[in-house]
Amino acid sequence: MPKLPIINSLRQKWKRSIPSNLLKAGPVLNLREGEAIVLTYTSAADKMKMFSAFIREGLENGDLVGYTYPDEESETVRDKLREHGIDVEKYEKDGVLYMTSLTEYFMSNGKLDPEKAVTTGLNWWAEAKRKGYNHVRDIEDVGDFSFVNGQWQKYVTECWLDPRWEDPTVSEWVEVNEPVGVVYTPFIMEITAINVERMTETQVTEILKAFGRGTLVPARFIDLLEDTGLFSKSIGLDHERLLGRRILLEFDPVSDYEKVVDSLAKENMANVEPLFVFTSNTSPIYKYLAKQSTIKFFLTSISTSIPKSTAENKVLLPAKTHL
Repeated sequence: MPKLPIINSLRQKWKRSIPSNLLKAGPVLNLREGEAIVLTYTSAADKMKMFSAFIREGLENGDLVGYTYPDEESETVRDKLREHGIDVEKYEKDGVLYMTSLTEYFMSNGKLDPEKAVTTGLNWWAEAKRKGYNHVRDIEDVGDFSFVNGQWQKYVTECWLDPRWEDPTVSEWVEVNEPVGVVYTPFIMEITAINVERMTETQVTEILKAFGRGTLVPARFIDLLEDTGLFSKSIGLDHERLLGRRILLEFDPVSDYEKVVDSLAKENMANVEPLFVFTSNTSPIYKYLAKQSTIKFFLTSISTSIPKSTAENKVLLPAKTHL
């Protein structure tokens, strides 16, 4: 694609005019403080890319991080984290990264021990709070539930749905229990991951309903493969070939062009990549993407004369500038 000197010049001027602290990218996952999500994956997905990004972000931000993984991955998970830039030995030695297999955590006595698992987890949260960590980040990758011989119902009912985790009348960690799921105190950020590769659609639906206490609530669940090539496929590329390219789109203002931008945004987020959007605060694109907390918005506005941050992921820029 030919170089666009005018656009490049404007981009450099904007970059010089915006303080570096405002250019900092936000969270790499669409997971806010206090949220617990259920994530599904298959072997076709690079789950470790997402897990590593979540873990690394927490370690760099002063969080305590826990990662429980399937037993069959005991020989590989540390290597995978290292490949994604995490000094596993250092963080484990410092006591800020806790890693254990499912059997070690849930079945240390040779059988599922919900009482011990829940008590250990709650004590870990309390200790982290006492020591002054910013958050507890927890990844619980239950795989295909082979660690309980496929008896996922027992795990869900006796461990995951224990009222000490999710009942605001019992748990000190829960702020509210709504139809969209449990909302923890902002101290907690939790991912439960399930390998659905060998499961039928009916089985997956049944499991997710159990996690939702009988109600399938799509907003609480993330498919790791969803949208990983949504935009790139539409222009005949794969995601790897999309990286590093400059793309100029021509559109008709009366068309649904914001959906095209949305597909690009979803692809970036699905591949755990930061995303910056420069537009006006009244544009259809901003209105379309505004609920995505992982996007960093730079919005031109007539109400400001200097760049200023108005939210964690939103910066207002002067609409009129002397750049």
